[in-house]
Amino acid sequence: MKLLRTLCPPLFLSLVAWLSVLGAPAPVFGQEPGLPSPTPVVDEPGEIDSGNASEADLPIPQAAPSSGPLYLQQAKLPIPPTTSLASFTAFMVAARQEDPTFLAQRWERWRGLWRNRDLVREKESLAFLLTPREKFCRPWNLKRAYDHAFLDIKYGVTISGPYIVGRMTTAIDVQPGEKVLEIGTGSGYQAAMLAYLTDKVYTIEIIEPLASETDQLFTQLAANGYPEYANIRRKADDGYYGWEEHAPFDKIIVTCGIDHIPPPLLQQLKVGGIMCIPVGAPGAQVVLKVTKTLDEDGEVTVTREDIYKGRKKAAFVPFTKKGGGTHYQKK
Repeated sequence: MKLLRTLCPPLFLSLVAWLSVLGAPAPVFGQEPGLPSPTPVVDEPGEIDSGNASEADLPIPQAAPSSGPLYLQQAKLPIPPTTSLASFTAFMVAARQEDPTFLAQRWERWRGLWRNRDLVREKESLAFLLTPREKFCRPWNLKRAYDHAFLDIKYGVTISGPYIVGRMTTAIDVQPGEKVLEIGTGSGYQAAMLAYLTDKVYTIEIIEPLASETDQLFTQLAANGYPEYANIRRKADDGYYGWEEHAPFDKIIVTCGIDHIPPPLLQQLKVGGIMCIPVGAPGAQVVLKVTKTLDEDGEVTVTREDIYKGRKKAAFVPFTKKGGGTHYQKK
């Protein structure tokens, strides 16, 4: 088994996953010092947060199928166990009929996100484990679905890497029943993950063909085992101006880069609300957590915090506008 694990990780993963479904004992990952990661997921140089924590610093969470975050219980959504790859795979194959190979990759990527503190709470961890990222990737990138990388989804845009999605989702700390607005639907992955935290997800995509494709994907998935995606409200429009008829929003998450915080989005954010947005020059944005509050005099104040605490900048696709060009103010 060790030889197979080293020489052919994909075959090893498939064998482990299927053994778990059949009830056979599965190897426990992370117990043999010096061995390479057993999964084919890839961490690209310079992408991982330099503030990594070890497994000893932050234990992998444990959750039985009968427990779980309040929203998942209220919505009667599946709550997978996190005690082992074997139990997780068996549960998800039975509940969602998902591919064991992708489940093994999702599991190992989740462990990485937890160790890296991109995920620090049970609710976002389970949201990540429940979201089938492979279904939101293009066929030519399917083998890289769980790589830590921005992946092409056509139209000159990408699906963000798992670490950034995890950390931005954690930063806005969605509570059950809160209204969340996403700017930049893309292929739908971020909105899908949010759907495991609240039933009030709103998402806007400016590229009309992409918005149409993703709308069809959500409709298809909702009819085939993922009914929670039917709650995602979506439209094709310029996200710079938000979605006024559904404002105010408790949380806003922006998945495209810009050099300032759009005033309409700040106006549509509730007092006490949080926005997560990449701000900075093209190709070098700081991902900000923006909190809107009232000061002692009743005046609205805005605080900004770098969610990576200065350790990282990211290259998001630009915040485009209708008619061409971008919403960058500095040329």
